[in-house]
Amino acid sequence: MSLLARAVTLALALLLALPVAGPPPAVAVDDVKIALVVPLSGRWARQGQLKKMGAEMAIEEINSQGGIKALGGAKIVLREADAGDSVEKAVSAAQRVLTREKISAGIGSWLSSFTLGVTEVAERLQVPWLTLSYADSITERGFKYTFQTSPVSSAQAEQALDLVVELAKRNNQPIRKAALIGDNTAATVFFFKPLREKLLQAKGIELVVDEVWTPPLPDATSIVQKLRATQPDLVFYGATNFPDSIQVLQKVKEFGVKTHIQGVGAWLVTPEYVKTVGKELLDNIQSVVAAHPLKGQEELVKKFVQRTGEPFMTQDPLCSYAHVWLIKEAAEQAKSADPKAIRDALAKIDLTTGPAASTLSPGRIRFDERGRRIGAVASELTQYVVTGLLVGGVYALMSIGLALIFGVMRVVNFAQGDFMMLGMYLTYYYAVVLGIDPLVGALVTIPPFFVVGLVVHRVFLARVTGGGDPNREMDAQLMLTLGMSLIITNATTMILSPMPRAIRTTYATQAFAVGPLLLNQARTYAFFMALLLAAAVYVFLTRTDLGKALRAAADDPEAASYQAINVRAMHGVAFGVGIALVAAAGGLLATYYPIEPNVAVNFIVLMFVAVVLGGLGSIPGAFVGGIAIGLVQSLTLLVLPLQLQNVGVFVAFLLVLYVRPQGLFGRRARTV
Repeated sequence: MSLLARAVTLALALLLALPVAGPPPAVAVDDVKIALVVPLSGRWARQGQLKKMGAEMAIEEINSQGGIKALGGAKIVLREADAGDSVEKAVSAAQRVLTREKISAGIGSWLSSFTLGVTEVAERLQVPWLTLSYADSITERGFKYTFQTSPVSSAQAEQALDLVVELAKRNNQPIRKAALIGDNTAATVFFFKPLREKLLQAKGIELVVDEVWTPPLPDATSIVQKLRATQPDLVFYGATNFPDSIQVLQKVKEFGVKTHIQGVGAWLVTPEYVKTVGKELLDNIQSVVAAHPLKGQEELVKKFVQRTGEPFMTQDPLCSYAHVWLIKEAAEQAKSADPKAIRDALAKIDLTTGPAASTLSPGRIRFDERGRRIGAVASELTQYVVTGLLVGGVYALMSIGLALIFGVMRVVNFAQGDFMMLGMYLTYYYAVVLGIDPLVGALVTIPPFFVVGLVVHRVFLARVTGGGDPNREMDAQLMLTLGMSLIITNATTMILSPMPRAIRTTYATQAFAVGPLLLNQARTYAFFMALLLAAAVYVFLTRTDLGKALRAAADDPEAASYQAINVRAMHGVAFGVGIALVAAAGGLLATYYPIEPNVAVNFIVLMFVAVVLGGLGSIPGAFVGGIAIGLVQSLTLLVLPLQLQNVGVFVAFLLVLYVRPQGLFGRRARTV
């Protein structure tokens, strides 16, 4: 073979040995595996099934939208393991699922006792774990791979007690005795602990029954017999599994125990309860949960219902849905499916957009160094401040009416609270008989009560005020308004009975989530309507001829009369407007406060305090005084029981008068 032939042969051999030129082969994208450890059999299986439904829905959405984009469209795959009905089975399930193959992150466990064991396995194997479980101790062990998205049990206990005490007050049914009954699973234990040690006592509530058992409960008879014997006003109920819970509730029904039941957790919010114990018993039960679909999540709930056939969406599928999306976001940020990288991303995450953030109120997800979600519950101080401001808005509107009457007429109207009470009853009539929303009804009370004010002034007050004469008969005014108060209260009691009434609205027990804060919808609506009416009064007094005439009659009646202003007529207008405003305030108050003939005594003193605090006769002062009273009253509950909530108001009142005797906006009287 020639040299040239050899060279050609060698070249062909080399070419054949080289890979064929062209695009590189596609690299297979590995699936991202998430472990789900929940009870799928045994006493807690229903909750585990619900959690699985939520996780599967999130995975289906993520994969249909292209998977994890930072990982080349990697799909998420769920690896489930049955936690069964004991801590030992849960730990064994976690050990199996986390060691069988590479798991990027885990979710679930549901029962706090299970979660405590499962997260020990996850910590040892360095797999990040997201849980909704409540027990405080889950994130008190210094673990780096555990992330808790729910408010802890102790925080839930405090807020639940505040809520039920407030509802009891609104319905004029004070809570004096309480009971604790439940199993010894971790979440219930940590929920009961602060109630037993300090919270109930701080509210002046006696603990009359304290019964805890280890599941399964053999017989509920003795527990329910204790409830029947002691008749508590409130039962905190923590039977976390369906068979035990139903056994207790059926005995409650059998023994005819009539008491309010406050559930501890989402286990009580499943449709099976209606089928088993009936709607009548469940009407007396409410439950505190870590998460629940709120306003604005209707599409999510609709999708879940259509996909699963469930009648509604509860905390369990909601949280597992959010947890899967949260892991997806962490993987996107980490650009890795490595468990440690996802853990580091979760520790730094600050999520305000996307399905995870929008699902878990209040719309922002981040964790502290312990792994607890920051803002899962509002700061106690901040929540009390906001609540006080909302209540103070209605107090301000009440006080403006009283300040206007005193500022123009120099009359101390002791019947002001009773006209407020009549406004509440008229709003109740509008709502119950005519079907008018009470917020609208509060506005509709203004015209008739303005006329009532004109008539009362013309028939009674004009005879003892002198029609602008500075030498008024103060004693006669006081006796007249006090007599009117007694007549109105007793006549209302005789005609309408002393039985408390309440207006039932959909928004009375619902709340807006604003950041970590919860704003009761009824109080929020009432607050803004009170602000609107207060602004209308300000415009009326400063921008209209009639308002200016009123102010002139208040400043100098004699000079006003020289300007052809009918001072007596101005007194009538002032009294009519003052009565109309307090009636409207009563209507707003009726959206969240019980209505009864003696309700005036709870507010008349606060009105006078607000007026004096702001400065006698000062409309802006009365407004600020009302806001201040609501704020101080609410903050007092941080340190004193409900029965003493007005102590802070009177202490602040005395301090202000000591420093500024004329009030915040009053003018110091000049002496010659």
